[in-house]
Amino acid sequence: MTSVLIFSRLKEELKEITKHYRNIAAQLNDDNWTFFTFSKSDELPEVLNKALNVDVACIDVTDRMGISVAENIRKKYKNSSIIIISDENVSPLVYIKPSICASALILRPYTEKHISVLKETLTEYRRNLANSGSKDCFILENKDGRQLIPYNKIYYFESREKKIVLGTEFEEISFYGTLDCLEEKLPSEFIRCHRSFIISMDKISSVKLSCNTVKLINGSLIPVSRTYKNSLKEAVR
Repeated sequence: MTSVLIFSRLKEELKEITKHYRNIAAQLNDDNWTFFTFSKSDELPEVLNKALNVDVACIDVTDRMGISVAENIRKKYKNSSIIIISDENVSPLVYIKPSICASALILRPYTEKHISVLKETLTEYRRNLANSGSKDCFILENKDGRQLIPYNKIYYFESREKKIVLGTEFEEISFYGTLDCLEEKLPSEFIRCHRSFIISMDKISSVKLSCNTVKLINGSLIPVSRTYKNSLKEAVR
């Protein structure tokens, strides 16, 4: 699955970029695309709640909140490739900085020549992610296709109704498998705390072994069984 986020205060430009990415999807024979588009910066919180991951983001920094939007995207989706949309009235010093780390720049007026920028940025992103995917991301394959989910976005894995449920801050995704097999493949920051749960230690807010629970930073309460209590206690010391 490929996720594209586009923010432009110019609605026609928003439509054009979305249209071009749909054409790119057709050229790549890839039907599993998700688009998150918005023209007002105050729509960002709602968009972030929906987007599990973002492969490429096109951000209009001529909007007064554009830089803040770009920084928020980079903060939440560290592996994303960000394309800046700007014009000659905005100094490059405003958007060329580590908190954004842009991959490409589109200077208005938006024209057909920018299509290659969109495609090249996506191609480069996919190449880099494929090279580091097994180390930094969980590879999920289900009915929606193949998806790379950064490990730092995952809160827990739960065995539920003969499936595994992957939980992030805002979303749950199910797929077939077993926790026993999964436990052997996950990086060291994940730990088994119950026969039905594997959690990320990076997402732990507090541990109450007297109550046999772990609280995650999003407020989720995860049960701890006697079988895994000692190993969890050692791990969080």
